[in-house]
Amino acid sequence: MMKDTRWPEIPLLALRGVQLLLGLLCLSMAGNLIDTYSARSFWEFNIVLVCGLFSMLYAAINFGLFYINLLLPLAIVITDAFLVVLWLVAVAGLGDFESRNGIFDENCSAYASSRLRNTCNVIKAAWVFAFFSFLVFCATTALASYVLHKNRKDLRGAKYNSGMDPNGNEMGNGQAVAPVQEQVYPEHNPVAYPQQVYQQQQPQGVPNEGYYPQSPEPVISPPQTPAPNPQQQYEHQQQYAASPPPPPPVNAQEMPTTYR
Repeated sequence: MMKDTRWPEIPLLALRGVQLLLGLLCLSMAGNLIDTYSARSFWEFNIVLVCGLFSMLYAAINFGLFYINLLLPLAIVITDAFLVVLWLVAVAGLGDFESRNGIFDENCSAYASSRLRNTCNVIKAAWVFAFFSFLVFCATTALASYVLHKNRKDLRGAKYNSGMDPNGNEMGNGQAVAPVQEQVYPEHNPVAYPQQVYQQQQPQGVPNEGYYPQSPEPVISPPQTPAPNPQQQYEHQQQYAASPPPPPPVNAQEMPTTYR
């Protein structure tokens, strides 16, 4: 059984149940009064009878339409507003009848006849229940108006009956599925950093062209030779001092010529 998801379930069913009960009470009381005053017909009792009958049938129909998913908000607002006016007329008519006959001002227990006492109590109770029915129908009219405002884009229920919510979104399992909104991220413009151009000094005659420097080649340090031993250095000096210096180089042209 699919429920009409446009309506709040608990408030609607509670108010319709109260209307059904009050309609039954007013219907029975109006029937008692009509039977008591059978010698003369009073429209005040007749209008209460009609209101009670309509309220019972209307509440029962609402229960059925709610559970078959066909409770149209626009039709409910119109019907509830009509019944509000009808109950207002019934309350005003009963009040006028009681005022003309002095029932409001008198205590029903003052009547000697039990039938008159019973009639007096029934008239007073009928007015009270009719007034409460008027208030409850005002509440249901306000509720229906709120639901109609939420579904104002779909007054005839065409979108709802086709499985969409008033905004045209698909519904699943009796609930409206929220549309997936595409996330739009702000465009970030790249920050333009100043480009540094490195130049290398070049000899004259060679055009100076900007380029990015290459990583310098690693510098290889020469192997470190161990420091000479002082004793060995001294012996080498003594040996060098003891040996005679080598003769100077002889130039053949400078040598005297020997004649034989």
